[in-house]
Amino acid sequence: MASARLSRAEREPQMLEIATEVFCQRGFAGASMNEIATRCGVSKPMLYLYFDSKQELYLSCLAFVGEGLIAAIEKSLAGAHGVTEEVLAIAAGLFGYAEQRERAWWGVIYAETMPANAAVAEATADYRMRIFALINRAMAEVFEDRIDAEAASHALIGAGESLLRWWVLRPPDSAADMARRLARILAPFLDGAERSS
Repeated sequence: MASARLSRAEREPQMLEIATEVFCQRGFAGASMNEIATRCGVSKPMLYLYFDSKQELYLSCLAFVGEGLIAAIEKSLAGAHGVTEEVLAIAAGLFGYAEQRERAWWGVIYAETMPANAAVAEATADYRMRIFALINRAMAEVFEDRIDAEAASHALIGAGESLLRWWVLRPPDSAADMARRLARILAPFLDGAERSS
């Protein structure tokens, strides 16, 4: 239960942690402000003092997760050299952040049940494009044709999203396990791409 003595700066991140978990478990439509408030240990009116609507709360969760995810990827990328290391570092950042956040947290960015809201769509597209840009930067190192690089980037993102969804159902595999598995799976493709550059 949240303490009544917590400041807003302390309480709000806790609310976002819990609300994100509920949105990932229930989807936007299935998540209720009542449940979120109860799990946060606050009244529903207090929750509305922090967030005017469920859509505003979802947007806040999206920013909370999105900024954390981008930061985790960029930290993982630091020191990576060459396309193979860079792509695997991006994957390690994704899996590592998801593991710290109960695995499904990345789902607010790639959710299948987002609210039909222009602000949410715009924010989601922004985070997806930022992740795409990191991958595309690596692909552009090995593909002279810009469209080939973009196609390869989208293919890797699609595969990564599918793999993350699969991983959520496999609790025995850690983020490190998945990073090693992905390295084995992608090695032929990435090594071939680097040799051809």
